[in-house]
Amino acid sequence: MIKLGLVGAQKTHAYIFSSIFNGREEKEWPADAWKPEKNMHINDAKIVKVWSQTKDSAEILADTCNIEQVVDNREQVADGVDAVIIADDTTLTHSKHWRCFLEKNISTFIDKPLSDTIQGAKGIIEFAKRNNCNRSVRL
Repeated sequence: MIKLGLVGAQKTHAYIFSSIFNGREEKEWPADAWKPEKNMHINDAKIVKVWSQTKDSAEILADTCNIEQVVDNREQVADGVDAVIIADDTTLTHSKHWRCFLEKNISTFIDKPLSDTIQGAKGIIEFAKRNNCNRSVRL
């Protein structure tokens, strides 16, 4: 089983990724969020911890999508996971989250947008190349 950490608990991409990996309950699903079909499920990986800038949103997501642990900071997301998904899709602060994971050479999926500036995106890519990081970037 691949253990995943999740950064971001906003109502769109975080819910989609979480429900695909962990399944979902009907409760607390945001009314305006797209719901994947219940049969869309990946069995070989599971999101085991989540962190968000607002703890209550992380707790609701954890309860809705069966995530075992809500952590207090993004650095704790890296502990004991094989990979991290950065799905913070509403604050556009992806560029604030990636460094602690790539510094530990943890495979990291950074959802779009990679950064809010071209310079920021290039900086992430250059850092990953320079440090031979495992990386997955959706552009």
